[in-house]
Amino acid sequence: MTRMYIGPPRQDGSTGPGRVVPMPAADPTASLVADLESAAARYDVFPIEADAPTGTSISTLRRQRRARDTVGTLSLVERDGVLLWTDDAIGTVAGRRRRGRRGVGAGAGPTLARFRFERLAPNQLVQLLEKVDATLTPASVAAPLRSLSAVGQETWAWQPADAPPAKGRILVWVHGTFSNNESTLESLTATPEGKAFVRDALREYDAVLGFDHPTLGVSPTLNALDLARYLSSTEAELHVVAHSRGGLVARWCLDAALPPRKGTRAVLVGSPIAGTSLAAPGRIRDAMSLVTNLGRTLQTIGGFAATAMPLLHAPLVVLRIVGSVTGVLAKTPVVDAGLALVPGLAGQSAARNNPELARLAKRLPYAETTYSIVRSNFEPEAPGWRFWRWFRKDALFDAGADWLFQGPNDLVVDCDSMSGFAGPALPAARIHDFGTSRDVHHCNYFRQPETLAFVRRQFGW
Repeated sequence: MTRMYIGPPRQDGSTGPGRVVPMPAADPTASLVADLESAAARYDVFPIEADAPTGTSISTLRRQRRARDTVGTLSLVERDGVLLWTDDAIGTVAGRRRRGRRGVGAGAGPTLARFRFERLAPNQLVQLLEKVDATLTPASVAAPLRSLSAVGQETWAWQPADAPPAKGRILVWVHGTFSNNESTLESLTATPEGKAFVRDALREYDAVLGFDHPTLGVSPTLNALDLARYLSSTEAELHVVAHSRGGLVARWCLDAALPPRKGTRAVLVGSPIAGTSLAAPGRIRDAMSLVTNLGRTLQTIGGFAATAMPLLHAPLVVLRIVGSVTGVLAKTPVVDAGLALVPGLAGQSAARNNPELARLAKRLPYAETTYSIVRSNFEPEAPGWRFWRWFRKDALFDAGADWLFQGPNDLVVDCDSMSGFAGPALPAARIHDFGTSRDVHHCNYFRQPETLAFVRRQFGW
């Protein structure tokens, strides 16, 4: 397959082929670039040619220099099989400043895609975040609280729920960053054990609810207030399963916003209780590169469609916001300020001075919930996961590099953070640790029979 230029006419008025990247039809990168360009169009980020036209007049160059103050660019390059976002096609890759090594322009593979975007004013950034949240989690706008029900043999769907049952027992699912409860259901129904879990849960509880919420434009604390508002009308016993960032939402809700009730339990799966290095200030470009690589890999694995697609949308938006505010994507203090404009990420940042997590680390007013956790240290061996070694500390790379992850993690969250509760350590019976695993990562916890069996035990069924 040959990729052709898609976008506005060139300056000379022609519309013929521009950036041409030959790729085999079976190459997953071809599909990735097509999906990125489709996603980019939603957020007014447009493809551009990889090579600037020759013979440009001096007056045109002067206009272009003036335009640089309002127009930013992003390039997706490939180096040693790893996808990396840069400010332009010849920049240095953030976080990989090795001693004696050359930057991306000197040693990289092909530039797969380039994009341009208009830098936004601060008031426009909020509108952009609202737009991407509504795209990735549409139910957060239409029906944030939904109830799971059977719609056929071995098929289930989320239906709008005005309010939870007044009494009885309720199971509540809280999704993670860039996600939604369709993705949760996709994972649960991907295995026979997951389908059995769904069937049994619908028999065990008076309602199985899903809370869909915006994860970029709204902080976890505000998400928690919204969830508490829905749950405050019921006296039912609450059992909560929260994935990833959803664990922060659950903790803020149950420990600070919702008065305690007897029997409340929660299982937090891969949750950044003490923050995640993926949202650490100064590493946002590396983080979004990791997310894009993860999206490409999941595209090649059957049954991950609902999980993979949001991972292609989010980097374009986050990098556009940071680039709009700072004008750069390198590791500088001004980039830290750009991350603060994405409250859904800032609220889970593993920064030492994170004010939200500092408060969550202390005992909160309603801290009566019985918590359990699930975690895994992902160490893949399959070739499709080769990119992972670029982002974590590894002896194969130079010791002087600034790694995204310094220690064990599940691909998205540091393992130490998953048990970062105040007070005594959790007893062993309330921790399911996959240990170092070549198979279990952040996006497939609910496809593991062991995870579902652990949830059953913690909730007493």
